[in-house]
Amino acid sequence: MDKDLQNKLSWLILIGVSLIFLVSLYLYTNRPVSDISTLSPDSTPQANNADLVKRLNTIYGTDNSYNAMGNPKAKVTIVEFGDFTCPYCRASAPILRELALKHPDQIQVIFRDRTPTEKSVGLALAAHCAGEQSQFWPMHDLLYQYQSEELGQDESSIIALAQKLTLDQKQFQNCLDTRKYLNTIKKNMVDSERLALSGTPSWYINGLEYPSGTLDQAAFEDYLKNLLN
Repeated sequence: MDKDLQNKLSWLILIGVSLIFLVSLYLYTNRPVSDISTLSPDSTPQANNADLVKRLNTIYGTDNSYNAMGNPKAKVTIVEFGDFTCPYCRASAPILRELALKHPDQIQVIFRDRTPTEKSVGLALAAHCAGEQSQFWPMHDLLYQYQSEELGQDESSIIALAQKLTLDQKQFQNCLDTRKYLNTIKKNMVDSERLALSGTPSWYINGLEYPSGTLDQAAFEDYLKNLLN
């Protein structure tokens, strides 16, 4: 074969391969991205297969009696995985509380534990033990209000908080002593690991993951307005 012709064919092949690469790269980089901005938030995902049912059960949990606030048939259900030692959870708590109280019939909030330390477990036990006396949310608020390095280091600091609430103190003490709700807390932690949560607070709204971290109040309210309208 003529050397010039061979060189021309080599160049044509090289150009062709380059064009194929560039077209493929364009299609890849411009493919649709499934993030929070493109997911439709209109309704809770329908449980139409076993994997989805399992995932929704992992998000919502099975015991949402005392640790849920609002209408169980609300249009919007917000699940928070939180930790009472987490400052970001503390910063977000008043925002979420205000919205839930503002829309009691339209928003339900479910709190679930993510307890990476023994101290986190101790504080979570306090919330659950208050919860069996219908005082979960008041204790939830106190644990964040008095969040400090000292809180939870020993049981006396938790007992002091409990005395601020209308509780049967003997029942509360017995609940703490027996670590009555430890298995519930462990299940919440296992579920958070199955969901591969990176930290706290982590949020799910109508079964869809919402960006984790301290809530931006304006952005959060806008997102909820779209769901409530």
